Amino acid sequence: MCIHFADKQAEPAKVPKRDPFADSGENVLLVQQLRDQISKLNSVVAQKDVAMLEKDKKIAALQADLMSAERKHREKVDQLLREKDEAIQKVIERHRQASKQENITCGTWSILFTFSKYVQICRKMIGTAQ
Repeated sequence: MCIHFADKQAEPAKVPKRDPFADSGENVLLVQQLRDQISKLNSVVAQKDVAMLEKDKKIAALQADLMSAERKHREKVDQLLREKDEAIQKVIERHRQASKQENITCGTWSILFTFSKYVQICRKMIGTAQ
């Protein structure tokens, strides 16, 4: 009896046959809804692609502007450094010229001072000789 019970249980349950055209109206409606949804999603994707391309172009333009500004900044810094070096060289040259002039002037004052002392000594000698 157990064997007979196992045989009956092993048989697959019979599924009643359905009419394939009975639900076709629902399926057609579902398929059409899915197609509409796919079409809308494709248009959204296309719009986002266009927006991304525009943003990529804007990013590229901004990067080009940034590179140009950085290059101009470097050129300006280099120019200012050259001008600073030239100004320093001019100041050094002026100082050198002033030092030479001071040396000449100091030498002249030294000579004048020595001559003045000489004159004083001579006057004293003349004054004492009289």
